[in-house]
Amino acid sequence: MRPFAVLYLKEFKDNLNTVALLWVATFAIGLYAISQQAEAGIWVSILAASPYMGVLILPFLLAQSFASEIKAQTNYQLLALPIARWQVGLSKVAVVVTAGSGIWLFTTGAIHWLAIGFDESDMTFLQGSKLQGIDIWVLSGLGYHAFALLLLGIACVMEGAKQYIKKRRRLLGLGVFIACFWVYFKFTGELSIDLGDLGVYSLESEFLHSDEPMQAPIAGLLYTAVMGIGFIAIGLGLYDRFAEVD
Repeated sequence: MRPFAVLYLKEFKDNLNTVALLWVATFAIGLYAISQQAEAGIWVSILAASPYMGVLILPFLLAQSFASEIKAQTNYQLLALPIARWQVGLSKVAVVVTAGSGIWLFTTGAIHWLAIGFDESDMTFLQGSKLQGIDIWVLSGLGYHAFALLLLGIACVMEGAKQYIKKRRRLLGLGVFIACFWVYFKFTGELSIDLGDLGVYSLESEFLHSDEPMQAPIAGLLYTAVMGIGFIAIGLGLYDRFAEVD
Protein backbone atom coordinates (compact mmCIF):
# COMPACT_ATOMS: atom_id res chain seq x y z
CA MET A 1 0.00 0.00 0.00
CA ARG A 2 1.29 3.46 -0.86
CA PRO A 3 2.52 5.68 2.01
CA PHE A 4 -0.15 8.32 1.43
CA ALA A 5 -2.93 5.72 1.58
CA VAL A 6 -1.51 4.43 4.88
CA LEU A 7 -1.39 7.96 6.28
CA TYR A 8 -4.95 8.63 5.11
CA LEU A 9 -6.31 5.48 6.76
CA LYS A 10 -4.43 6.33 9.94
CA GLU A 11 -5.88 9.83 10.01
CA PHE A 12 -9.37 8.57 9.21
CA LYS A 13 -9.17 6.05 12.04
CA ASP A 14 -7.97 8.71 14.47
CA ASN A 15 -10.89 10.96 13.56
CA LEU A 16 -13.49 8.24 13.04
CA ASN A 17 -15.63 9.18 16.06
CA THR A 18 -15.86 12.82 15.03
CA VAL A 19 -16.55 12.01 11.38
CA ALA A 20 -19.19 9.44 12.31
CA LEU A 21 -20.88 11.90 14.66
CA LEU A 22 -21.08 14.55 11.94
CA TRP A 23 -22.44 12.10 9.38
CA VAL A 24 -25.01 10.56 11.73
CA ALA A 25 -26.21 13.99 12.88
CA THR A 26 -26.53 15.19 9.28
CA PHE A 27 -28.42 12.06 8.24
CA ALA A 28 -30.75 12.35 11.24
CA ILE A 29 -31.57 15.99 10.44
CA GLY A 30 -32.31 15.11 6.82
CA LEU A 31 -34.45 12.15 7.80
CA TYR A 32 -36.45 14.24 10.26
CA ALA A 33 -36.93 16.98 7.65
CA ILE A 34 -38.26 14.45 5.15
CA SER A 35 -40.67 13.02 7.73
CA GLN A 36 -42.05 16.50 8.45
CA GLN A 37 -42.42 17.61 4.84
CA ALA A 38 -46.20 17.40 4.71
CA GLU A 39 -46.70 19.55 7.83
CA ALA A 40 -43.89 22.12 7.68
CA GLY A 41 -43.76 23.07 3.99
CA ILE A 42 -40.79 25.16 2.90
CA TRP A 43 -39.45 25.52 6.42
CA VAL A 44 -38.49 21.89 6.37
CA SER A 45 -36.13 22.63 3.46
CA ILE A 46 -34.37 25.24 5.58
CA LEU A 47 -33.95 22.63 8.30
CA ALA A 48 -32.65 20.07 5.81
CA ALA A 49 -30.12 22.58 4.43
CA SER A 50 -28.86 23.64 7.86
CA PRO A 51 -26.04 21.01 7.96
CA TYR A 52 -24.35 22.92 5.12
CA MET A 53 -23.22 25.25 7.92
CA GLY A 54 -21.02 22.39 9.05
CA VAL A 55 -18.47 23.62 6.52
CA LEU A 56 -17.48 26.17 9.16
CA ILE A 57 -16.38 23.34 11.44
CA LEU A 58 -13.93 21.84 8.95
CA PRO A 59 -10.95 24.19 9.52
CA PHE A 60 -11.23 23.59 13.26
CA LEU A 61 -11.16 19.83 12.65
CA LEU A 62 -7.99 20.29 10.61
CA ALA A 63 -6.34 22.43 13.28
CA GLN A 64 -7.33 19.89 15.93
CA SER A 65 -5.78 17.11 13.86
CA PHE A 66 -2.44 18.90 13.80
CA ALA A 67 -2.63 19.80 17.50
CA SER A 68 -3.57 16.29 18.59
CA GLU A 69 -0.39 14.87 17.06
CA ILE A 70 1.73 17.20 19.19
CA LYS A 71 -0.35 16.55 22.30
CA ALA A 72 -0.11 12.77 21.90
CA GLN A 73 3.54 13.08 20.80
CA THR A 74 2.84 10.94 17.73
CA ASN A 75 4.40 13.68 15.62
CA TYR A 76 7.76 12.11 16.46
CA GLN A 77 6.91 9.00 14.46
CA LEU A 78 5.23 10.87 11.62
CA LEU A 79 8.07 13.31 11.05
CA ALA A 80 10.61 10.48 11.21
CA LEU A 81 8.93 8.55 8.39
CA PRO A 82 10.94 8.36 5.13
CA ILE A 83 8.30 10.32 3.19
CA ALA A 84 7.79 13.94 2.27
CA ARG A 85 6.28 15.79 5.21
CA TRP A 86 3.74 17.53 3.01
CA GLN A 87 2.09 14.14 2.54
CA VAL A 88 1.45 14.03 6.29
CA GLY A 89 -0.38 17.35 6.08
CA LEU A 90 -2.19 16.40 2.89
CA SER A 91 -3.53 13.23 4.50
CA LYS A 92 -5.07 15.35 7.24
CA VAL A 93 -6.64 17.67 4.68
CA ALA A 94 -7.99 14.70 2.72
CA VAL A 95 -9.71 13.24 5.79
CA VAL A 96 -11.36 16.56 6.64
CA VAL A 97 -12.49 16.93 3.01
CA THR A 98 -13.96 13.43 3.24
CA ALA A 99 -15.86 14.41 6.37
CA GLY A 100 -17.16 17.57 4.70
CA SER A 101 -18.13 15.73 1.53
CA GLY A 102 -20.16 13.28 3.58
CA ILE A 103 -22.06 16.17 5.15
CA TRP A 104 -22.73 17.60 1.68
CA LEU A 105 -23.82 14.22 0.33
CA PHE A 106 -26.39 13.51 3.06
CA THR A 107 -27.67 17.09 3.09
CA THR A 108 -28.06 17.38 -0.67
CA GLY A 109 -29.73 13.98 -0.82
CA ALA A 110 -32.36 15.15 1.66
CA ILE A 111 -32.91 18.42 -0.21
CA HIS A 112 -33.27 16.55 -3.50
CA TRP A 113 -35.86 14.26 -1.93
CA LEU A 114 -37.79 17.24 -0.61
CA ALA A 115 -37.61 19.07 -3.94
CA ILE A 116 -39.12 16.08 -5.72
CA GLY A 117 -41.98 15.96 -3.25
CA PHE A 118 -42.84 19.65 -3.21
CA ASP A 119 -46.02 20.70 -4.96
CA GLU A 120 -46.27 24.11 -6.59
CA SER A 121 -48.95 25.02 -4.06
CA ASP A 122 -46.37 24.63 -1.30
CA MET A 123 -44.19 27.39 -2.77
CA THR A 124 -46.13 30.04 -4.66
CA PHE A 125 -42.93 31.72 -5.85
CA LEU A 126 -42.10 28.55 -7.80
CA GLN A 127 -45.40 28.25 -9.61
CA GLY A 128 -44.76 27.37 -13.23
CA SER A 129 -41.30 26.12 -12.34
CA LYS A 130 -39.78 22.68 -12.50
CA LEU A 131 -36.73 21.93 -10.40
CA GLN A 132 -34.21 19.41 -11.69
CA GLY A 133 -32.17 17.35 -9.27
CA ILE A 134 -28.97 17.73 -11.29
CA ASP A 135 -29.01 21.49 -10.68
CA ILE A 136 -29.31 20.96 -6.95
CA TRP A 137 -26.35 18.60 -6.88
CA VAL A 138 -24.07 20.61 -9.19
CA LEU A 139 -24.62 24.06 -7.70
CA SER A 140 -24.59 22.93 -4.08
CA GLY A 141 -21.51 20.81 -4.73
CA LEU A 142 -19.61 23.67 -6.35
CA GLY A 143 -20.58 26.19 -3.69
CA TYR A 144 -20.01 23.93 -0.69
CA HIS A 145 -16.68 22.49 -1.78
CA ALA A 146 -15.32 25.81 -3.06
CA PHE A 147 -15.96 27.43 0.31
CA ALA A 148 -14.63 24.36 2.12
CA LEU A 149 -11.38 24.45 0.13
CA LEU A 150 -10.95 28.15 0.89
CA LEU A 151 -11.40 27.67 4.63
CA LEU A 152 -9.14 24.61 4.70
CA GLY A 153 -6.54 26.46 2.67
CA ILE A 154 -6.46 29.29 5.18
CA ALA A 155 -6.21 26.76 8.02
CA CYS A 156 -3.28 25.09 6.22
CA VAL A 157 -1.42 28.37 5.86
CA MET A 158 -1.98 29.06 9.55
CA GLU A 159 -0.59 25.65 10.54
CA GLY A 160 2.37 26.02 8.18
CA ALA A 161 3.15 29.49 9.51
CA LYS A 162 3.09 28.13 13.06
CA GLN A 163 5.85 25.69 12.09
CA TYR A 164 7.97 28.57 10.83
CA ILE A 165 7.39 30.96 13.73
CA LYS A 166 7.15 29.17 17.06
CA LYS A 167 6.30 32.13 19.29
CA ARG A 168 2.96 33.88 19.79
CA ARG A 169 1.14 31.33 17.66
CA ARG A 170 -2.34 32.61 18.46
CA LEU A 171 -1.49 36.13 17.36
CA LEU A 172 0.28 34.71 14.32
CA GLY A 173 -2.76 32.63 13.43
CA LEU A 174 -5.02 35.67 13.60
CA GLY A 175 -2.64 37.65 11.41
CA VAL A 176 -2.46 34.88 8.80
CA PHE A 177 -6.26 34.54 8.83
CA ILE A 178 -6.73 38.23 8.12
CA ALA A 179 -3.96 38.28 5.51
CA CYS A 180 -5.41 35.33 3.59
CA PHE A 181 -8.87 36.88 3.42
CA TRP A 182 -7.31 40.19 2.36
CA VAL A 183 -5.52 38.44 -0.51
CA TYR A 184 -8.69 36.57 -1.46
CA PHE A 185 -10.85 39.69 -1.65
CA LYS A 186 -8.03 41.75 -3.18
CA PHE A 187 -7.82 39.55 -6.25
CA THR A 188 -11.56 38.98 -6.35
CA GLY A 189 -11.99 42.55 -7.49
CA GLU A 190 -8.95 42.72 -9.77
CA LEU A 191 -9.20 39.48 -11.69
CA SER A 192 -11.68 39.75 -14.53
CA ILE A 193 -10.83 36.77 -16.70
CA ASP A 194 -13.51 35.75 -19.16
CA LEU A 195 -13.87 31.99 -18.73
CA GLY A 196 -16.46 31.68 -21.46
CA ASP A 197 -18.64 28.61 -21.16
CA LEU A 198 -16.51 27.40 -18.24
CA GLY A 199 -17.67 30.34 -16.14
CA VAL A 200 -21.38 29.59 -16.40
CA TYR A 201 -23.59 26.60 -15.70
CA SER A 202 -26.64 25.99 -17.88
CA LEU A 203 -29.58 25.15 -15.66
CA GLU A 204 -31.79 22.19 -16.48
CA SER A 205 -34.59 23.59 -14.31
CA GLU A 206 -37.43 25.66 -15.71
CA PHE A 207 -38.60 28.83 -13.98
CA LEU A 208 -41.88 30.70 -14.38
CA HIS A 209 -42.79 28.99 -17.67
CA SER A 210 -39.67 30.42 -19.31
CA ASP A 211 -38.68 28.67 -22.55
CA GLU A 212 -35.21 30.20 -22.64
CA PRO A 213 -32.37 28.31 -20.93
CA MET A 214 -31.07 30.01 -17.79
CA GLN A 215 -27.43 30.18 -16.80
CA ALA A 216 -25.86 30.50 -13.38
CA PRO A 217 -22.46 32.27 -13.13
CA ILE A 218 -19.94 30.00 -11.41
CA ALA A 219 -16.68 31.86 -12.16
CA GLY A 220 -16.63 33.17 -8.58
CA LEU A 221 -16.95 29.64 -7.20
CA LEU A 222 -14.14 28.39 -9.43
CA TYR A 223 -11.97 31.32 -8.29
CA THR A 224 -12.72 30.48 -4.65
CA ALA A 225 -11.79 26.84 -5.18
CA VAL A 226 -8.53 27.72 -6.96
CA MET A 227 -7.57 30.16 -4.20
CA GLY A 228 -8.31 27.49 -1.61
CA ILE A 229 -6.12 24.96 -3.40
CA GLY A 230 -3.39 27.58 -3.69
CA PHE A 231 -3.54 28.29 0.05
CA ILE A 232 -3.41 24.54 0.77
CA ALA A 233 -0.29 24.24 -1.39
CA ILE A 234 1.37 27.16 0.42
CA GLY A 235 0.48 25.77 3.84
CA LEU A 236 1.74 22.28 3.00
CA GLY A 237 4.90 23.79 1.55
CA LEU A 238 5.59 25.62 4.80
CA TYR A 239 4.84 22.47 6.79
CA ASP A 240 7.15 20.40 4.60
CA ARG A 241 9.97 22.93 4.94
CA PHE A 242 9.78 23.90 8.60
CA ALA A 243 7.94 21.12 10.50
CA GLU A 244 10.07 19.60 13.22
CA VAL A 245 9.61 17.83 16.51
CA ASP A 246 8.86 20.38 19.21
